[in-house]
Amino acid sequence: MQSMERSAQDIDELRAHFGHERIVVLGHSFGASLAMTYAASYGDHVAGVVYLDGVGVGDWRTAYHEERARRITPHQDARLEDLTGRPRTRAEEIEFRALSWFTDHADRERAMEWAYASASVDLPINFAANRALGAVGRASDEELKASAATIRSRQILILRSTLKFELISERRLSCWIHGGGGLWGRCRSA
Repeated sequence: MQSMERSAQDIDELRAHFGHERIVVLGHSFGASLAMTYAASYGDHVAGVVYLDGVGVGDWRTAYHEERARRITPHQDARLEDLTGRPRTRAEEIEFRALSWFTDHADRERAMEWAYASASVDLPINFAANRALGAVGRASDEELKASAATIRSRQILILRSTLKFELISERRLSCWIHGGGGLWGRCRSA
C-alpha cells in the first residue's frame, strides 16, 4: 500500500543501494512533504533538505484555488472540465495536463508554453498512487510540526515559487515549529 512512510523507506533503500551514507533530499509540492518525512524518519542519513513549494502548514489550498481561478479563463476551465474523468486521446492527455498545470507557473506569459513542454513528456501519471496517497490523509498541522521538530539536518533550504529562498537555521526552524508565525512571520530576524 502507498503511504508516506513506505515512500520514505523506498528513498532510504535507494540511498543504501547506491552506497551513500548521507544524502540531500529535495522535493517539490507533494515531494517536499515526502522529503521532510524522509528527513524526520532517517535523520542519520540526511545531509540536508530542500523543500521546494511544499504544501506546508496551514490552509494553503484556499489561496491556491483562488489564484488558479484568477489565472484560468472560463473557456480553459470549461475545456479542462470536459477532459476530466473520461478516456482521452494522446493529444487530449497533453492538453489536459497543460490546462491542469499552467496556473502553477509564476511567469504568466510563459506558463502555457512551459506546461505544454512538461505535458508532452511521454510518461504516465500514476493516478492510482495519487488517489491512494490522498486517501491516507494529510497530517495535521501539529503532526507536521512535530515531525519537522525531529529533523536533525543543519541545512534546510525553503524555496517558494515567488523566487524567495531561505536557509533555515536550527533556531529559525525551532521558532517556526513552536508557533513563530510561519517561515516568513515573526521569526524573520532569527
